[in-house]
Amino acid sequence: MNVWHDPDPAATIYRVIHRNWHDLSFQQIVGEWATASAQTDYKIVFLNGCFDNLHVGHISLLQWAAYARVQELPFWRQRIVVVAVNGDDMVRELKGRVIVPFEQRLYAVSAIKGVDYVVGFQEHTPRELIRQLAPHAIVKGPDYADCLETTPGREFAANIIAAPRMFDISTTKLVEQIQTQKCF
Repeated sequence: MNVWHDPDPAATIYRVIHRNWHDLSFQQIVGEWATASAQTDYKIVFLNGCFDNLHVGHISLLQWAAYARVQELPFWRQRIVVVAVNGDDMVRELKGRVIVPFEQRLYAVSAIKGVDYVVGFQEHTPRELIRQLAPHAIVKGPDYADCLETTPGREFAANIIAAPRMFDISTTKLVEQIQTQKCF
């Protein structure tokens, strides 16, 4: 699995860890994706999120992005699925807590079947990553279906798609259940 992350929140040059755990530059990995896309009709499908306390809702979203056959994603065998994971500071700002540390979230997401690359980012939005990748599609979770038009970086993608809800679960709901001891 390929994990790409920014070890320094202030850095503008990203570090890429490749399948064989060799460091690559951001330019090298984008070059690889561009070459694959141009030569083989592979298309980049981009997702992003906190993925704190990875659960079945996250897994179903990631696998839907990798394998679903919908009008905007007819080429399910020719996808490069890139997942951007928020750094701890942004998760804390967005959710008010961090359950699973950044590095662990990167590796957990990378273990999901169908995910080709995992990208860590520290910015407020992945707009710059999306600009540089120019994905064929940005896939958003069902919670964002009503606000696709405000997706950061949407102007750099050919399609923005909301995945269907397959499980009624969220990290926030799980935390609430644990806190009130209403576990399954």
